[in-house]
Amino acid sequence: MKRILFAIVMVIMGMQIHAQDETVSQYLARYKAFITEIEAMDSLRSGDYQRLDSVYNEFTNLYHSTYKEQMTDTQITTYTKYRTQYKKAIALKGSKNVTKHIDNAAETGVKAVKKAGSKVKGFLKGLFGK
Repeated sequence: MKRILFAIVMVIMGMQIHAQDETVSQYLARYKAFITEIEAMDSLRSGDYQRLDSVYNEFTNLYHSTYKEQMTDTQITTYTKYRTQYKKAIALKGSKNVTKHIDNAAETGVKAVKKAGSKVKGFLKGLFGK
């Protein structure tokens, strides 16, 4: 996980340096590599979202400021595909984390209900002596 985050930070730094000398094809290849890295991750922590979004925002800014006018229709389609894949990957990774939290909350809720049920049962036994 640390290797992947280090690679993402390096991508951000490299974007600024190479944006002027980079071709549209190279830009799209880097974007694809970024998406592939995200899809390979098992899960994301809260800090990961901010780092990934900053890389995503940098790709978006470069698209609008540098590459949009240079792209063919096919390249714009590819760019849009990668954008959509990013959103989908982040949503899926986020939903896995939400599912884990819901499962944990459900287990805690079941335990609390059992404890409350035992308390009510004890109260009734104490009240009616049975």
